[in-house]
Amino acid sequence: MTVGRVHAKGPTGSGFSIATATGRSSRVMLTAAHVVRDRDPSSIVFVHPDGRGFPVERVESDEDIDVAVPHLRAELDGFVAARVRDRLAWQVDARPRDNDPRLTGEVIDSRRLFSKSGGRDVRVVQLRAHEAIGDYQGYSGSPVMLGLTESPPVLGVLIEQLR
Repeated sequence: MTVGRVHAKGPTGSGFSIATATGRSSRVMLTAAHVVRDRDPSSIVFVHPDGRGFPVERVESDEDIDVAVPHLRAELDGFVAARVRDRLAWQVDARPRDNDPRLTGEVIDSRRLFSKSGGRDVRVVQLRAHEAIGDYQGYSGSPVMLGLTESPPVLGVLIEQLR
């Protein structure tokens, strides 16, 4: 998995690469839909932690669940998916700025029914953050990883803050 920043005429959020079904390299990444909403795909760049920029060629989005799948013009490594249950620890290593905290917490509902605008119900994983920083803007699109280990498996993508 590669975690990086999503830029669309300036930083807008985080994103991460995902593997194809075969587990090989992929040109697919995940982020929150609101991170890339109303942006021309040609203006979106995934910025690797080493500073390399990977232009986006197209974006698929589901606004109801606030998830976007940008397709990159170049290959990135994938990730390992995880099984989730209540009370598991999680972490988000992507940070809006270098001095922002790493988020940690616990899963409080692994199968929460969530109603989005338009009446569509989806199952989501509800998290509680240990860091009470008030506003989590800029963390959207980050991969949520299970556990606090060096290479934890990916649980999903961080999409929305509920107060």
